[in-house]
Amino acid sequence: MKSEAVNKVLLMVVLVFVALALPLGLVVFGGRKMWQEHTAKPLPVETSAALRASVERSANAVFPAPTLGEDVLTVESTVAKFEEEVTRITRLAHEVGGTASLWKGETRTRVLASVPVSGEDVFREAVRHGTKDMVIAGAPKPTTVVEVVVQVKKEED
Repeated sequence: MKSEAVNKVLLMVVLVFVALALPLGLVVFGGRKMWQEHTAKPLPVETSAALRASVERSANAVFPAPTLGEDVLTVESTVAKFEEEVTRITRLAHEVGGTASLWKGETRTRVLASVPVSGEDVFREAVRHGTKDMVIAGAPKPTTVVEVVVQVKKEED
């Protein structure tokens, strides 16, 4: 009788170890597989760029860039001077005492500039006339938002 009880206990211990070995083996195997994938080569540049462009297009379709409606300033620029123009407009917003947020696209960038109400007209004129630098001191805090769209000039035939 004692040997039957001992055999049953040994059988139960073996079954418990087998039952615990299976999940432990899966964890070890999965961890090893994840480590191998982690140390594998990164995606090629072309694939990475294509994925980024795809995600940006999807995001623009689902979350379109905000618009303020009517009084939108549109500035056209050549491809070569596009980034320089966006930087100029952003700098002008900071120089009148405001801030600027950008939504970039392939052929256009939307700049939302939050500028002091007292400097709005000065900012608009500076953007329209291509002013590079200006400084307005002591602008009061009530602000307004000015939307500026910078887009690439269309080629004329």
